[in-house]
Amino acid sequence: MRTFHSPYYPPRSRWYSRWCAPWFELKRVLHLESTRGPTVCSRADFFWSLVVPGHAYSALGKKTLARTVLAGYGLAAFIFMAALGTMVGNMMFGLMISFHVTSAAYSLGRYTPTTNIWQRLGTVLSVLLVLGLGVYSPLRSLLTRYVVMPMEVDKKRIVVNRMLSAQSVRPGSMVAYEIAGMRDPQMSIASGYEMNPVLAMPGARVRFRAESVEVNGLALPRQDYMPAKGEVIVPAKHWFIWPKFAINRNATVTEANISAAMLQSAMVSETQYVGRPFQLWFGRRQSFL
Repeated sequence: MRTFHSPYYPPRSRWYSRWCAPWFELKRVLHLESTRGPTVCSRADFFWSLVVPGHAYSALGKKTLARTVLAGYGLAAFIFMAALGTMVGNMMFGLMISFHVTSAAYSLGRYTPTTNIWQRLGTVLSVLLVLGLGVYSPLRSLLTRYVVMPMEVDKKRIVVNRMLSAQSVRPGSMVAYEIAGMRDPQMSIASGYEMNPVLAMPGARVRFRAESVEVNGLALPRQDYMPAKGEVIVPAKHWFIWPKFAINRNATVTEANISAAMLQSAMVSETQYVGRPFQLWFGRRQSFL
């Protein structure tokens, strides 16, 4: 039997029709039927209004407001980098997001012909989530992982250059590196980051004496918990860096146990390397001692 389709009665949709047009289903769920495309400015301006803070105002003729927002964003970004790792830096990071969210939400609001305060509030919150969690948070993580990273050393904020390779390290270089924690019933060492000078390079002979420590025959001052005697050869792709981290111990732990644990931590692998601190950071000389 042949099915006849009348031009006045179009065929009913099948049960699988909604999966064939996911975009229309998404518009129905999110109530986007009233959203219209960019008509008051070009599509390029609409795109840049979402990407560049303040461009939305410029595209709509508000040049002074656009320059003010862009200048405020640039100033906040400058202070964020200068005060990286501090409360002021975190506040400026939040201000950068606020400038961008306000501008992008304003641009989207021009193409949503509704005066419902809840829908506009939903637009702002959606933009905040997308930019804050989807853009700014990953960019900040990439910044501190591959470019610069703030550290606290002896209650001082030090900014580390993560772009310098391990091959740039020389004897005496101040190096930031990661340490692995150690925990046993008698003594524990917390994991984290350390920053100390390199005392010996790979292949160097380190000899411990009661009054000093010798590196290839060159005498250096002793440091806390160094062994009173013995010698070691620094392995390949390792540096000898004496740590200064705090150790939690029981009364039964001897100085020899502490020296052995710290000597093990003093052999720092290149895989633990984080970077080297900047001598100057935005005009501020960084002090390591």
